[in-house]
Amino acid sequence: PGESLASRRSELAAFDGLLAAVETFAQDISAAAAQFAAAPVELLSQLEQTCGERAPSMWGQLVPELASQLGKTAEGLRSGARHVQAVQYLIEQSRAQSREVHEAFKARDAAWVPKARCDQRANELRKRFGPNLLLAEKKARLQAKHQADVAFQDRTNEAAKAVNDILERRWAITGAMLWEICRYYMQVFKEMDRLVAGFGGVAQTLVPPPSTESQMVPADSVIASFTGLAGVREWVEKAR
Repeated sequence: PGESLASRRSELAAFDGLLAAVETFAQDISAAAAQFAAAPVELLSQLEQTCGERAPSMWGQLVPELASQLGKTAEGLRSGARHVQAVQYLIEQSRAQSREVHEAFKARDAAWVPKARCDQRANELRKRFGPNLLLAEKKARLQAKHQADVAFQDRTNEAAKAVNDILERRWAITGAMLWEICRYYMQVFKEMDRLVAGFGGVAQTLVPPPSTESQMVPADSVIASFTGLAGVREWVEKAR
């Protein structure tokens, strides 16, 4: 039983590790989503200031369209937040139960100390050349051993029940967390096709007419040195 309980204790530690990994994942994607959504704010602000009355007419429509597409992207990221919150809730609930299990193990560990001491004192009574004790003292030692044995067994039973309860639920909890993570990605990328089409429209508007290509990307410019990058290479070739 002791070895079996030790094994279950190791399994609990592994589950705690999984909860920590999922928590880190949830925190990272939340932070990344927030950063990704906030990234265009300054860019759009500067574009609005720069693209004033003297800018080509197309910019009056292009900047709001770009802002709209970026806004939809941010909205998609925010729409998945409830699934991350659900994951965090599952982690918090599991952590609370895990703490109770660890407390049960601590109580068992604490009960072992007096048990070991009482076992030693009772074993001395069986030694041929043990201490010469009065009958009352012998009875007291045996009674203390019995009480320590009962207390330790009670704490063992409580720890076993607590750890078994959480380990029986771990796969359901793990499945629920992974389900929420999958739903998060489904929600975030639900409008992917429309976003791609929208950004494609903005990009198409930005394609310069042949007469201005050489002005925007001179052949000897810094951009021209990045000929290994798709897209940039096309611009460089057009500018030559």
